[in-house]
Amino acid sequence: DGKYETIEDNIVRLLRFDDSPVWSAGRYRGVASKIDALFAIAGMITQHDLDRFFEAAEYVLSDSDPALELPEEDRWLAPLYGKKRDHSSAMREGICETLIILSVRGNNLFQSRLGIDVEDRVTALIRKLLIPLTLEKLLSHDHDLPHYAEAAPDEFLTIIEEDLRCSDPVVFGLLKPDSGSFWAPSSQTGLFWALECLAWNPKNLLRVSVILAQLSRQKIDNNRVNKPDDSLQNIFRSWIPQTAAPVSDRVKVLKKLTEDFPKIGWEICIKQIKPGHSVGHYSYRPRWRSDASGAGQVVTNGEIYKFTRKTLGFLIDWPSHDEKTLGDLVEYLQGMPIENQSKVWNLIDEWSRTAGEAAKAVLRERIRLFAFTQRGRQRKLEDATRDRAREAYDSLRPNDPVIRHSWLFANQYVPVSTEEIEKEGFNDNDQEADERIDKLRREAITEIWDERGFKGVKDLLAPSGATDLIGRYTASCVTDVCSQSDFIQRCLSLDGELQSKAEWCLRGFLSAIGDDVCAEVINMVAKKLSVEESKRLFVCAPFNASTWRLLDDSSEDIRTGYWKDVVPYWKDQTPAELNELIDCLLEAHRPRAAFHVVCMNFKDIETSRLKRLLHDIATVNTEPAGQVGLDP
Repeated sequence: DGKYETIEDNIVRLLRFDDSPVWSAGRYRGVASKIDALFAIAGMITQHDLDRFFEAAEYVLSDSDPALELPEEDRWLAPLYGKKRDHSSAMREGICETLIILSVRGNNLFQSRLGIDVEDRVTALIRKLLIPLTLEKLLSHDHDLPHYAEAAPDEFLTIIEEDLRCSDPVVFGLLKPDSGSFWAPSSQTGLFWALECLAWNPKNLLRVSVILAQLSRQKIDNNRVNKPDDSLQNIFRSWIPQTAAPVSDRVKVLKKLTEDFPKIGWEICIKQIKPGHSVGHYSYRPRWRSDASGAGQVVTNGEIYKFTRKTLGFLIDWPSHDEKTLGDLVEYLQGMPIENQSKVWNLIDEWSRTAGEAAKAVLRERIRLFAFTQRGRQRKLEDATRDRAREAYDSLRPNDPVIRHSWLFANQYVPVSTEEIEKEGFNDNDQEADERIDKLRREAITEIWDERGFKGVKDLLAPSGATDLIGRYTASCVTDVCSQSDFIQRCLSLDGELQSKAEWCLRGFLSAIGDDVCAEVINMVAKKLSVEESKRLFVCAPFNASTWRLLDDSSEDIRTGYWKDVVPYWKDQTPAELNELIDCLLEAHRPRAAFHVVCMNFKDIETSRLKRLLHDIATVNTEPAGQVGLDP
């Protein structure tokens, strides 16, 4: 009669059996085996029963998620805001699983007796739930997408493929950084799990791989594990492939990826020959289809060898090598047989004949890091490998001094070359290593300045990640006041992408020429500059009282702009300087910036200022978020 009390009575009666077909846990009830239950009652199911089920399934699953009405960072709090679906997640999951079972088993049970193509009805329902595809639907059905894919594999892939053919695919809306909230769910997990689920079937491998490759073109800058390129790496990982496709099928699909998506195909291939230990993740597996049966575990060494040899062949025979691909091959050289290592060095020799100097310098530095640093020594390379590396390194030496020395200023820290210092027990952490790099940098800047002047420094800034060092070392080459004044004005004249780098270069330069000379030069240059240029000059000057006294003679606009934009830092300021900077930064409504400088010198802060500083930290909220953080 449909009453719940009657159902409860029947469940209680069935639970008394030793091998009960139902289970009960709290407020939830269910059958022990859905497939067994379906087979047991299949003969009693009518077309009307199936119609009612599909009608109920559409009604429940089409219910959109009201949590989407909240801001993304608050959606995990949806129950507190009363934003809940009318039907529980357990009911949705149960209906989804029934759809999968009907898709897999339904036609065998009902098609001949009732004349109903159950699989086709499941497919039609999935399409009706998702089409027309919108971002809201994808987000609303996120947890259900793996079930939909397992229920209607061909249809699900067709829907995604149709969307990706559009000029502005909807699925790209899922590929974005997360909100930063620890509890906020990832918006792309459901889609990737759905695709991983379908990749187990060899028939779907090519379609799934192409979709994931297309999605990989849009990089996701967050820390979530689930990304399209991660899913691809898991599928093709040689020692634990997350697909039931045999080696031959995987090789064919990978070959297709290297042709149609070369950057993505390269990354998959190169990871297969990486020497040393690696970590693999298991992909989402189908629950009701047998596509993953017996697959997804560590395979035999023979299968690993067969697959990696094929991928290595793809890498060696790559149609258009460049400094990046050749550098990757050098880095992973130890994962190759000897004959392939020789092929790599031959490829480098051939490529270098027509390559530009900048590209040569990039590859040259990767060879240096591979073979001639402390880490290279730990690799315990064969003498033959080191000899070939030395030959390639020497042959790639650029003639342009800027390009040749750019590796010294790529980053603050430079791994020293062990080849350059033959001393027993020497390592990168020794003081002598720092002295060696310091000497190389001074010689490099001197050569660049002598040959190219300011233009050489400007060219060196563009690729550098340590532009303050460039300014600091240039100070030793620019010693008279007129030349220093000219250097400062040239740095301030640079704009666009170089403006920020030039300002950091200027910071290093001004900090290196000494306070007395610095004050004299700044005072002379500031008179020739506009208000905006003068403010930028003072912001780059050392953060101390010497600079602040020069500001006293400047206009109010320059003084106000300075305290608003300066990056304050602690550097042996006197108690008087600390109290002065507090007053000025508080006047500029920057209490967190002031606290950041003085927090290690409370004993030197006048009490009333310290009280005001702490008060303003709690009450003033005008500083840009994330500009200056406070430690607990």
